[in-house]
Amino acid sequence: MYWEYEGKLRRLGTSWNTKGKQYAYHATAPEQYDDDRWRWATTFVDEAITNLLRAQLEETFKSDTWEETIAADSTKYQKERNRIEAQLTALERYMEAQIASLDVITEVP
Repeated sequence: MYWEYEGKLRRLGTSWNTKGKQYAYHATAPEQYDDDRWRWATTFVDEAITNLLRAQLEETFKSDTWEETIAADSTKYQKERNRIEAQLTALERYMEAQIASLDVITEVP
C-alpha cells in the first residue's frame, strides 16, 4: 500500500497489533525517522485486502480458468514448435548441401 507525500508515492509501513489482532498502517516522511506522520489501525482495509486476495486465488485455481489458460498456451506452444521444427529442417538441408559441395570439391582430380 502507498500514500502520496509531496507528489510522490511512498510505501506505507505495516505492523501487526497482537492484542488488537489487526494491522496498523503508518506513514513516515523521509525527513522524519522516529515518529509517524500518521498511523491508522483498521479492519475494513484488512478485510478489503483479504477479500481481494481470496477472490484472486479462487479465480487462479478454478479449473475452467486453468483449462482456458492451458488451451491458449498449447496453441502458442504448437505454433512455436512448428516454427522451430521448420528451422531445424531448413538447417539440416543446408548442412547436407554443404557436405555435398565438399564431396564435389574433394573429388576433383
